[in-house]
Amino acid sequence: MNIAEQKHPFRQLIDRGDVEGIRSALQSNPSWASEKISWGYGNNVCLSDPLHYLSDAPFHQLWNHGKQAQIARILLESGAPVEGHPTSNESPLHGAASLGEAALAEVLIDHGANLESVAQYPGIIHGTPLEFATHFGMRSVAEILYARGAKVYSAAMAAGVGDESLMMQLLPNTNAEELSEVLRTAVVCNQQSIVLRLWQYGLSADHDIQGASPLHWAAWEMQPEMVRFLLAHAADPHSLDSKYNLTPSGWAQHRLQTFPHSQQLQQVIHILSQTL
Repeated sequence: MNIAEQKHPFRQLIDRGDVEGIRSALQSNPSWASEKISWGYGNNVCLSDPLHYLSDAPFHQLWNHGKQAQIARILLESGAPVEGHPTSNESPLHGAASLGEAALAEVLIDHGANLESVAQYPGIIHGTPLEFATHFGMRSVAEILYARGAKVYSAAMAAGVGDESLMMQLLPNTNAEELSEVLRTAVVCNQQSIVLRLWQYGLSADHDIQGASPLHWAAWEMQPEMVRFLLAHAADPHSLDSKYNLTPSGWAQHRLQTFPHSQQLQQVIHILSQTL
């Protein structure tokens, strides 16, 4: 059975951040802690574990009450499986890692979430929560996972968590494509010292990464500090990517259509507008 109705009362309680209402509802309906929730954005309809929904909803700007960690504890105490429903493609920790929910990630880890569980996603090789976090530029979650014992399997992951020594040990075993991913990961995780080290290694401020520049990727992943850093080091704000023929500002403007309320994205666009 799924909680398939868009306005199911349990989803309404979560959306409102009604902690006591959630606690009371689970006392009467304990199965709700593990039944999937139907939700959507744009034309997309999704089903998520309640624990995963705590990352999905704020990322897609459905609500922003900030009670994700508190609600997660109640769900877990009520029997929600920390690894998610068996039919789910990824664990709740993958969701928290890829969508930037640091406090939620800590709660899941405290309740025994598997740091080395594997999920599939295009461009992600090893599929652990830490690789999801570094791939999507969720530095705060990546650093939590690394500090709690998550393993690093590549130079890109080492770059994302800011471990320069380990990155340099792993770099000799990377090919050209993997080296570009190391730089992209450092950029989207706002690891400025790592970016400087990679430039010393022979890469540049306008190094091609999948047909775009580091500045494109910083803009897309909503990293205003990295945008400023790259511009201060002579990155070209007028460069065009090879697929869409857009500038970094064009990438940011395009993503703003999906995240119109993102303050970080608006900062990126403002910074880049000063270069026009």
